[in-house]
Amino acid sequence: MSGNAREAHDLTTNDFVTGFALYQAHVEARETNDALETVRKLTAAPNCPKYFFYLRAKLAMKTGAWEVAWRAWKKLFDV
Repeated sequence: MSGNAREAHDLTTNDFVTGFALYQAHVEARETNDALETVRKLTAAPNCPKYFFYLRAKLAMKTGAWEVAWRAWKKLFDV
């Protein structure tokens, strides 16, 4: 993964395009915990698109973090 993508993501956690690219790079490299951390940062933003809660839930389930997964699913479906 490129250091530039990581640095860009560290500068702003509400840059969802860069954040998604970083998430994808982690997933492709089989870095599940890093992908989950990236999505966690993105879902902390108040204007986070709902799709990121889906990604967070999916990754949390994969790691066995059931409470985190449940909270993400709940956020996804809250209207």
